Amino acid sequence: MKIGIGKAGAKIILIGEHSVVYGKPAIAIPFNGIETMVEITKTNDDLSIDSMYYKGLLNESPLVIEGVSKLIYYVLDKLNIKKFGLHFKINSNILGQRGLGSSASVSIAIVRAIYNAFNLVITNQELINLAMYAEKINHSNPSGLDVYTIVYQKPILFVKDEGFRILSINLNAYLLIVDSNLPSKTKIAVDHVRELYNKDFDVVNQVFIELAMLTNNASNYLATNDIEKLGQTMNLAQVLLEKIEVSNETINNLIESVKKFQVLGSKLTGGGMGGSIILLVKTKEEALKIKDELSNNKVWFYNLGDLKNDKSIC
Repeated sequence: MKIGIGKAGAKIILIGEHSVVYGKPAIAIPFNGIETMVEITKTNDDLSIDSMYYKGLLNESPLVIEGVSKLIYYVLDKLNIKKFGLHFKINSNILGQRGLGSSASVSIAIVRAIYNAFNLVITNQELINLAMYAEKINHSNPSGLDVYTIVYQKPILFVKDEGFRILSINLNAYLLIVDSNLPSKTKIAVDHVRELYNKDFDVVNQVFIELAMLTNNASNYLATNDIEKLGQTMNLAQVLLEKIEVSNETINNLIESVKKFQVLGSKLTGGGMGGSIILLVKTKEEALKIKDELSNNKVWFYNLGDLKNDKSIC
């Protein structure tokens, strides 16, 4: 018998990847064109799970779902719920390791499902705190940006350990999110940037300072519909991400392949070393042309006009 359900969408980082881990601002937007759904049913057996990566008893689950497994035990302990007789089915069309917040989405959906199953109310901050428990397992040093964006369902400018502010967006443009067909290596990328940061502080810190300036500029362009300058800012951010070695040949080649079109800005999104890129274009017609060109890649279409007036994102 189904007793609980929880859902959560995805997120897109427009600008500020990696520097956000070091206290610099980043801008992210929710994206609900793809989502995670977790269903809980009653059983007469030990805790079990059915997911893309593993199906079976939770106490025998592999390392690949360590964050999920530990989160379930942690939440049940916190709520004094018996760790028996529950089956968790996770369905998600958010591709993992693509920089779209799949792990945060799963964590949020799991927590919501548990609270729903036992008719409990949870605040946004409590939800964030619980989801971050798993994020700290999944990623070596998470900023919290993914979780905040997905929970609050608003375009935000986020600063680690300081919080966030909801952005005013008045944009007439389109975004294409393109899967590179190469899984992102977020933890490896984060660890690599930390090594560079410790090894060559002055160079990497300057990259972070410049990314922070670009991010603050981008927040103004989003509010004033200056899509040309926003595109230029995205391009400059990509150059900086290449400097800290989180872009790679696959990403660079994908970006190069669409330069024949009227792309205003292009960059990787998320951890990098694979994953997804985002392309800013002015018209729907141009966006559709590019989507047709990239027939070998999974492409999501995003009308940024939907961000106006806090419309729900799809």
